[in-house]
Amino acid sequence: MQLDYSFGFIALCLGAGILYAGILYFRTKQFKPAILWTVSFLRFALVSLVCFFLLSPATRILNTEVEKPKILWIQDNSISVGLNKDSLAWREEFNEKTQALAAGLDIDWITVPLSENGGEEMSFNAKTTNLSEGLSQNYATYFNQNIAAVVLASDGLYNRGFDPRYVNNQNNWPVYTWVYGDTALQVDAKIESVYHNKIAYKGNRFPVEINTSVNTEFEALRVTLTKDGKTLRTKTLKSGENKANFTFLISENEVGLQAYRVVLEELAGEKNLSNNAQMVYVNIVENKKKILLVSKQTHPDLGAFQAALKEVEEYEVALVHPDDVLAPLTDIDLLILHQLPEKGERKLSNYLSSFKGNVLYLEGGKTSYNYLNRYQDFFTYQSGNEMESVGVHGSQVFTKFNLDEDVRSFFQSAPKLWSNQSAITFNGNHENLYQSRIFSLNTEQPVMSFGELGGASFGLINGEGIWKWRLYDYRENGNHDNFNTLIRQMVRFLVSKESLERFRVEIPSRVMSNKPLSVVAELYNPAFELSVTGEVTVIFKNEEDQRFSYKLNPSGNIFKTVVNGLPSGKYTYRATAELGEERFMKTGGFFIEPVEIELLETRANYPMMQDLAESNSGRVLMDGDWNTLQSELENLNPPSIAHQNERLEQWINLKGFFFLLLALVSLEWFLRKRNGAY
Repeated sequence: MQLDYSFGFIALCLGAGILYAGILYFRTKQFKPAILWTVSFLRFALVSLVCFFLLSPATRILNTEVEKPKILWIQDNSISVGLNKDSLAWREEFNEKTQALAAGLDIDWITVPLSENGGEEMSFNAKTTNLSEGLSQNYATYFNQNIAAVVLASDGLYNRGFDPRYVNNQNNWPVYTWVYGDTALQVDAKIESVYHNKIAYKGNRFPVEINTSVNTEFEALRVTLTKDGKTLRTKTLKSGENKANFTFLISENEVGLQAYRVVLEELAGEKNLSNNAQMVYVNIVENKKKILLVSKQTHPDLGAFQAALKEVEEYEVALVHPDDVLAPLTDIDLLILHQLPEKGERKLSNYLSSFKGNVLYLEGGKTSYNYLNRYQDFFTYQSGNEMESVGVHGSQVFTKFNLDEDVRSFFQSAPKLWSNQSAITFNGNHENLYQSRIFSLNTEQPVMSFGELGGASFGLINGEGIWKWRLYDYRENGNHDNFNTLIRQMVRFLVSKESLERFRVEIPSRVMSNKPLSVVAELYNPAFELSVTGEVTVIFKNEEDQRFSYKLNPSGNIFKTVVNGLPSGKYTYRATAELGEERFMKTGGFFIEPVEIELLETRANYPMMQDLAESNSGRVLMDGDWNTLQSELENLNPPSIAHQNERLEQWINLKGFFFLLLALVSLEWFLRKRNGAY
């Protein structure tokens, strides 16, 4: 008990009790002596205890906790490890062995699966392996715990991250490696890699480049490229061509998603056949969407647009000077005009007057607004330049294209744009994505607007400096994903023929099998307002005629769902929507591309595992060598660690003292009441 008070304070408490009891003694002298002295004692005890508790008495409690040494077992959960393992049988044996070791050595056992999805189930189905990240994360996670040793159980094969031998073991824990798989060289012929276009044009020839590898002598091996079971191209590898690189040139007249298969003939006695074949998925299109940027000046806004669109293979983007536009604009899917037209650009202005396609206008301080009003019908600036430095805020309703709210709200804190604040009148159907904010005042002045008129789509960015948004995205997130999404979504709306359709579906044309498939749908009522009152379903069908049906859930003002675990292959889809009595349907296709990188190499990397263990004061062990592992852990003789935790327990918080005071008060009151004093 901690009582940092002098005896004077304690005497003061006792004195207060004596004083209180003495005063009331003379007021209750009519009581019998025994009752009188009992009541007086109760009063003395009650008041003395109350005064004593005002001094906050406490007990110092010292807790000692013993932390056993721990073994941190990091388990590679990849496909290459599980090639010859039954996950259920392995888990039963592993649990039995580790529990026996933990009990015999009086240690705790921590098992951490090394999986790409962070799951806890040991199923050996991870399609990639990142040993360096697994070690780094676990070193950081358990740095303050009593780890006696780390065991990395793996085949030593990694296809993500860097060499795990270079991971900084800042805790200086001994690291043992537990090697799975066969360390002997197996006879293997494999397709190392296949390079091809993701998009090709109908009727045009496109290359499929193939790299093969054979680790033994052979006389001849055949490589074939097939589609729908029919052989398109064949090449025979001759003796000595253990490393080969060659190209098949093919053409395709069928538009849409096409699947091809590259097969390398197997060797006699070859066990691993999973790397003898690869799928090739190509989207055959009539032609690319042509996007033309026209500008009289060099400006970073144009560079930002080009950077956002250059990786989109469906687009063919070109940047030209107005003087280089020598003929009327034809076969252009989207025209992007940067602060044009200007006074004196009569030839370009005439071309613009006759152009009936989709246009995106990028305006700024050098725009000639009178000429801009004269040569287009989408909108009209009411007066000249009234330039201001403005931020943006999202308008309440925007339905022209889907933009996630986190992306849209992100740019409301982005650097300001140099924008014309004179009034703008729009023709046709339009909506504002962003409106201007001057200081803390949100205005209705459009900054980014999109709409349709006369069968064409248009966009207006009423301000320059959007290149700063790209840099801001990188500064905040370390990438340009938000900026790229913003630009690509607006361009997709402008070049798409879906802009006037009431049911729209967004499904990526290809996705890796270890990534989720996102499905987004937009449903509009007759007034062209987004509605989530209807129902949207989508059915996927693969080449084996398997069907997968999903119902999309409302999310804000759109429908969304995320699909995981679809088998790899070519799919077609049919999306249907019901809104009252109306029915809508969309069809299309996509690819789920297999991730087969784990199967390209199956020979365990014993040298790397040995180096990793020896450089970290450990030892390399082969799978199943539990006795050696037990002997190694016994030799470590790891100690337990005692942790002391000191705390103060205030007496006033103890329930026993509360009931004691309650009993004293109740007994004193009962005796007085019973003997006639109130």
